[in-house]
Amino acid sequence: MNQIQRSPIDSNSLRAKSDGVVFFTSVRHATDLASGFMSAEAAKALFEPASFSITGGGNFCCEDLRLGRELPLYEVAYKDKVYRALVRKPSGENASMGLELIRTWALGVTSDGWYAQPPSRVPNTPQALVAELQGITGAKMTDLIENGYDLLQYRLLNELAYPKSIAPAGYTLKERYLLTIAPNGELTTLYDTPTGVDADRWSYFLHALDSRNTAKTLDEYAAYGNVIREFGQSGATALRQALRLRLGAEEKKPFAHVQKAFFELYPPRKYETEVERSIAGYRAIFETKRRF
Repeated sequence: MNQIQRSPIDSNSLRAKSDGVVFFTSVRHATDLASGFMSAEAAKALFEPASFSITGGGNFCCEDLRLGRELPLYEVAYKDKVYRALVRKPSGENASMGLELIRTWALGVTSDGWYAQPPSRVPNTPQALVAELQGITGAKMTDLIENGYDLLQYRLLNELAYPKSIAPAGYTLKERYLLTIAPNGELTTLYDTPTGVDADRWSYFLHALDSRNTAKTLDEYAAYGNVIREFGQSGATALRQALRLRLGAEEKKPFAHVQKAFFELYPPRKYETEVERSIAGYRAIFETKRRF
């Protein structure tokens, strides 16, 4: 059995804050990690103006992401319809009522839509998002993850612009959130740490996968013998599966070869002492000082 190779950069000071992933890390503490839903108060707190950075773009203000006076918490296109959960400030006679949560659906991204039943909680994990959309659309899980497109993440990764098509290549729920359905019907995501894999190392792999600068070089790393020594057999299998889901990369036949260690190829940022499990586009956004 291959022993997992440790790197000098692996130390007790480099610890993942959590093995589980959420969309909005600033309200992780208000998220029920069993169901994956965050409280209504947590969702409303995200409306507070805050600065955030977007991968591949500059610095933007929370105002830029809003649709008028509404801030989307998810935007998913499925079967030519766009489903949203939003937090907004009421206008007119209801302006003094405070923030409210709403659900809507529309035919496309620019047309007026219809209100659905307002939510009492909002999904903050990939599994919760799929469960929410299943309840709204009645779709089968397999069809939803393969034909549902995450428009909000597209915007976060493309300077807040909407795609030309509501079915942008590479943005299905399955591809973006590394989703698989187990034989027992359970929906799992490889953003969570696979069994038997070091949580810190897996977090750094996910950061490399989410980076446009390094993602396409990972399939080369996955073909070398080091991947088993550093991630273990189960970790190497999960890593290659994640690459197939995200990049559609055909698995290359593994072969033994002397290669640099993972942290030499994909080093942490200078002075980084911990890594938080997060999803590309959602990193460092909606930070709020409001407590609830």
